[in-house]
Amino acid sequence: MPTPSRRDRTTELIREAAVLEFTSSGARSLSLHQVATRAFVSVGAVYQRWAAKDDCVAEIVRDVLPATVSKLTEPWAAGLPIADISHLQLTSSDHLHGLRLLTECLLAARDTESLAPIAIDATQRFTAAVRDRFIPHPHRDSVAWWVVSTRLG
Repeated sequence: MPTPSRRDRTTELIREAAVLEFTSSGARSLSLHQVATRAFVSVGAVYQRWAAKDDCVAEIVRDVLPATVSKLTEPWAAGLPIADISHLQLTSSDHLHGLRLLTECLLAARDTESLAPIAIDATQRFTAAVRDRFIPHPHRDSVAWWVVSTRLG
């Protein structure tokens, strides 16, 4: 297996730093200067990758969000017992980071019309996975009605 080039490693560092910065500060407060600081690269290297902050946010929502939803729902798709998921998976920092990333992507998509379909699709896939895993099929409607009626009643 060939070793990645220095440019590939730098690109990966910048991308990881951008995702971390986006997750911690959100789309509106995202700073490409902070991305450079996190990645330990020059600001110029970051601007070579993205001309503007909006380009960075769009790439995160377009490329990272679908993968994050898949990663979050993997344990459920594998059919792990609910106790195992809640104890081992949802409390892990990876999953908490994934949920935070999902939230920030949805907020970013609210402000950018072209990102909305991606965010809607990811949200629907995540919601369907949660519903399919935690609410048995014959009881979905009655459980949903009970939750709605107890919240509103």
